[in-house]
Amino acid sequence: MDNWLKRYKILGAVVFGCLACLLLFYMLVIRPSIQDAIDMRKDLTSKEKRLSKSKWPMQKESLEKILSEEKKRLEGKNGLKAMSDDAMKLACSALHGWMTARGYNKMSDFTGGVLNSQFQQEFSDMQARFEQNGLYVCPEILNLSLTTKSKYSYQLLLQCWCVDMLVDMAGKSGLRFRNHDEISATALDGSRKPAALISVLPMTAYSLDDKKEPVPFLLEFPVRLGVEGTLEQIMSFLQSLNTAGQFFGVRGFEILSPAPSKIPSGKNAKTKDVLQLNIECAAYLRI
Repeated sequence: MDNWLKRYKILGAVVFGCLACLLLFYMLVIRPSIQDAIDMRKDLTSKEKRLSKSKWPMQKESLEKILSEEKKRLEGKNGLKAMSDDAMKLACSALHGWMTARGYNKMSDFTGGVLNSQFQQEFSDMQARFEQNGLYVCPEILNLSLTTKSKYSYQLLLQCWCVDMLVDMAGKSGLRFRNHDEISATALDGSRKPAALISVLPMTAYSLDDKKEPVPFLLEFPVRLGVEGTLEQIMSFLQSLNTAGQFFGVRGFEILSPAPSKIPSGKNAKTKDVLQLNIECAAYLRI
């Protein structure tokens, strides 16, 4: 009799333990899962109500059709992506054209292969051409010289090219460069000459990363020019900034002299009044 009683007690303890485990499993696993399912259902119902009030259809086929159309608008032949790529190519056309003309067909060869001596040679040639046209530059204003150093020599070369191109376009448009009132430049023959108002501004690197040291995808090389000329010559220069295979962005300009006293009206009207202005132009390069 006692043995049977002990057996029943043990069996009762086992059954009670199983019930306790089942209850614990329900409280810790099943019940939270049920609550999560209830919350998900409420959230799904709420989203369905919001979607039913919006312009978006609820049918899968309709949504897939809209998705296909949006992908085509984004990635199609004349889509937004293609337009963005074309705009980037145009923005970088000026410097990229000078790179390829000098044998740099790969960006990696250019960014890693340019030596400081190459920049110095380009700068010397540019300075000699400037002085042949009566244009003299000094480091204090230009912010660039033969002694300028950088761990990225290709960036110095790009700044030199920007100055060279912009000065050439301004000259072809008939604009004249103004000189600084106090600072003078040392010519190649050692004489002192008035220093032209041409300044290389700090480069700007654009990046899509939020890291402390992001990798830039686009470099901007701005240059400030102090020029003077007629309204017709200024318009000619501005038009030359955006031509086939060449683009310079205008970051801003400042008119220093009064507006022309009398501007004739009409399509072919011209004015002989001379305007003085500072203008900031920039070339771009995708790396």
